[in-house]
Amino acid sequence: MKYMRFKGILSCLLLLIFILICVSGTMLYFGKTGMILGFSRAFLIRNHARLSMLMALLICIHFALNLRLLRAELKKLFRPRSVSPASSEDDGKDK
Repeated sequence: MKYMRFKGILSCLLLLIFILICVSGTMLYFGKTGMILGFSRAFLIRNHARLSMLMALLICIHFALNLRLLRAELKKLFRPRSVSPASSEDDGKDK
């Protein structure tokens, strides 16, 4: 149960950091000079970079925790499809 709780906290933290990165990136894009909503441009750049590095680390942890699921999904995605007899060209109906 603690494992699932940790994964839930990790996912919520990733979402929160993603939102903060989007907000700071938008502020940096539209506020080209000076102060932006009370924040200096240097402060936003510094914290945007720190949040991005933290998010990259958390994404690596997230992938490590969900590696088994990821492998199963990739196997299913890249497995060659077999053609069943029911889906042949001639199904016996006249058109």
